[in-house]
Parts: sequence; structure tokens; C-alpha cells
Amino acid sequence: MKILWQLQLSCTTPDGKFVMTADSNWQVFITKATEMIKLNQSLHFDVIVPKKNQCTEDIDELVHDAGITQNISLIRIPIIANAAATRFDFPYALVQEKLKNTLKKYTHVYINDPLQLSHYRALFHLNREKPKFILQTHFLDSPVARVVDPELSYWYGTVDACRKSDMFLWHSDSMQEIFRDALYKEFRPEIVHNIMMKSGVWKSGYSINEIRRPVNEKNIRFDVSQFACKTLVWVPNRVGGLGKSFDYTNNGKFLFDIVPKLWHKRKDFVIVAGNPSQKISNDEIAALCPAYVKLVDGPLNRDEYRWLSTRSNIVVGLYTNDTNGGLASLESIEFNAVPLFPDVYEYKKYFDAVDWPDHMRVKPDLSDIIDVSYRIIDACWERQTQQRVIRMAEYIRQYASYEHITASMMQKLGFVNE
Repeated sequence: MKILWQLQLSCTTPDGKFVMTADSNWQVFITKATEMIKLNQSLHFDVIVPKKNQCTEDIDELVHDAGITQNISLIRIPIIANAAATRFDFPYALVQEKLKNTLKKYTHVYINDPLQLSHYRALFHLNREKPKFILQTHFLDSPVARVVDPELSYWYGTVDACRKSDMFLWHSDSMQEIFRDALYKEFRPEIVHNIMMKSGVWKSGYSINEIRRPVNEKNIRFDVSQFACKTLVWVPNRVGGLGKSFDYTNNGKFLFDIVPKLWHKRKDFVIVAGNPSQKISNDEIAALCPAYVKLVDGPLNRDEYRWLSTRSNIVVGLYTNDTNGGLASLESIEFNAVPLFPDVYEYKKYFDAVDWPDHMRVKPDLSDIIDVSYRIIDACWERQTQQRVIRMAEYIRQYASYEHITASMMQKLGFVNE
């Protein structure tokens, strides 16, 4: 089987270079593909990536480090370092030229950006080829769960892509449910039924093996000793707000509004942030968030990210519109970080699975987050809390780790040898 894989990349430096190891969709691909190849070594992936001079890292080395070089080929195409622009601009002639020798060989096309699916489907149709199109959108922008500025709404493009795909997958049950409910508000029941008949969930989470492999401390650019004996609060996802970027993660609200108020009450914690998108610079965060410790000038690399994931006492995930709740927090819970989450969507699923106390769940409107944050800073060192987190980690491994869920999904998708 030969699979063409399209990525949805969004992590760049301030000068517009892609940081692949800090990009969640690259991480999803490389860890998912590694597990798939373990189960079927005949799979081959052609993955579309930016050109070498557009990246801060050597992607060939990243594939080599994953141990799957024989099963991966890189197709390098110039990619605009702007997610919105990329979705509305498809270089048809260039992509066709790059694929001309392999176009007839693909059994599947795996699309991660719904607004790109129609472009690729048209390309294969005009070249009289009919591979199966699988869509797994990395986000959902809908009328009931906005994640981008309404002027850029991706809603109807997503619906169109779902109708044109052979199968489409969601990153969580919550995403699928919100999509279905939004469909019913605008489309006839029979249209919704036909779309949902080919819908499924492949919970995109993380690889236990990858997150637990030893950190190469040569790649860590900050002094790790500064965190000794401090309660470390880890904010791994992108930071928005300040009128610069839509704050759908609520991390801007947390860092610039909530943390200063919490800092006024107590100063026995520090904040570190991944800030992969760099829509707001680390210097700007340092100027406005008194508890924040600036570690590097731009995005963290994967070793730095993994070091912080393994050492953090508390992990912050505050998605209240994006229904999947982010993937990074799951990797920290693997190492028993205590979650600071709102009681909604996927977060609620994790909470309910382990009977998480109500007083340690943030209300969906975040109205009590200062009080809950205060309680969690106290509780994160308590044995009872750690036992609950251990149970949550066990649940999440079964529900979201590729080691546990890939085999059954490959059967459903036909990615196994008969």
C-alpha cells in the first residue's frame, strides 16, 4: 500500500521557518506512522513537507531517528508559513509535477487539512486516478465551536471535504458530536445521515514510547537547575490574544489575566510555556505574566518539550471551543502532572473516568479558575491527588495512545495485509 499524506503545519519561527518537532501535526504523523509500520511493514508513506530551506531542522534526520526511513519518502513543496493562506492557495501545477511519477501508485490519500481535500481530489480526478481519500481534520471550526476569526470561517469547507472524502476521522468523540450537532442546525437529516455514515474517531493522542525515550540533554538550551524545588506549571499549547491572534486555547487569557491575579495571592509557583505558534513572542509574555520564566527566544525543540512534560507538576489545558482539548496535556499526564482543565468535552471524559473531584474542575466559562488554580497548586503534592492522576494516566493510555488504538483502526481503514 502506498499512501500520500498531507500535513496541516502551523508552527513557525518569527522569521517564517517551520519547526517540525514543535508542530503537533508532524508529531501526530511521525508517531502514528511509526506504530502503523510496526504492524504492517509493507506500508509506504509519501509525506508532503516544506522545502529544506523553509525548516529549522533536517526532516530526513527526524525520519531516520524514528527508525522508519525505508517506509517514508519526503515530497518537498514550498509551503506558505501562514495557515490561513495555505488553505486557500493550492499550487496545482507544482503539486502535479511533483507527483507525476507516483500519481498512479497511491492506494490512499490521507488529508489532514479539510480545505485541501477538494484540491487533491480534483487533481487525482483530472488525472483519472481514484485512490481512497481519508480525511482526519486536526481541528474543527463550526458555528457552535469557533476556533478561528469568523471572517476566515472553515465551516463550509469542512462540510464539503467530509462529503467528498471516502472516510473522515475525528480526533475525539467530542469533535464528532459537535460536528454532527452543528450539521443538524443547517442541513437536512438525510444529508447529515449520509455524512455521518462514513464518519469515525481515531483518537489522536501520543506515543508512550516516543514521549518516554531519553531526552538528549545536549539539545536543551536553558538551565534546568532553576526549577529545583518549585511548583512548575506547564502551558504547552499556543498562546493567543492581545489583539494579535484568536485566543481559542484561552492561554492568553490565562497568562495575561488569570496568572497576575493568582500571583498577587501567592508566589510559590512558576509558569513555563511552549508557545509553539509564536503569534505572541516569548518576550511579550515575559513582560505581561509575572510568574513566567522565559526559556528560549522562539519555540521549544522536542527534547526541551519532553523535558518539561516529564518534570511539570501541573499541566494547563483550557480549550473551551476546540473540542479535542489539545494533545500536549496528555503527554504530561503520562508523567503524572496534575491537570488544570475545564469540565467540558474531552476533559470531562478524563475527569469522569476517574471520579475527579468537582472542586478541582474548572467551570466551562472559566469563572472559578483562580480559585481552582489555587487549590491545585496546594493539592499537586498530595498523595491522594497523585493516585487520581495515575488512574487518569492509565485511562488515557488505553483511550489515546497509539500503542493501544492503532491496530483496531488499521483494520477499519484497510491498512492491514489480508
